[in-house]
Amino acid sequence: VRVRQINSLIRVVDLLRRLRGSTFVDPRCYTPDVPSFAAMIASDASCWERSTCDAALKFLELVDHDEASDEADPRLVGAVLNSFALWGRAEEAQEILCQVTGMTIESDIRS
Repeated sequence: VRVRQINSLIRVVDLLRRLRGSTFVDPRCYTPDVPSFAAMIASDASCWERSTCDAALKFLELVDHDEASDEADPRLVGAVLNSFALWGRAEEAQEILCQVTGMTIESDIRS
């Protein structure tokens, strides 16, 4: 998966999300599974491309925004955290973890 393909995936998911109430688009085209799958694809692509970490995070946020559940899918969270860990983005991974768990994690990382 290339960066250009991930950028296309972002645009398609965003477009489907915006058009989901339209009379011209079948409502079944956008379900909570769409951003979930996109998050997994982007997270997997982060093994080769650093910029896909941000795409994975964007899709995770879409999943959280679209679902009524208070709990985040641990598989998605784990995939996104793994993509951040691959590129040494520990502080951002810690912020994500704090958001999904609702806990504050003290950090020993010194600037």
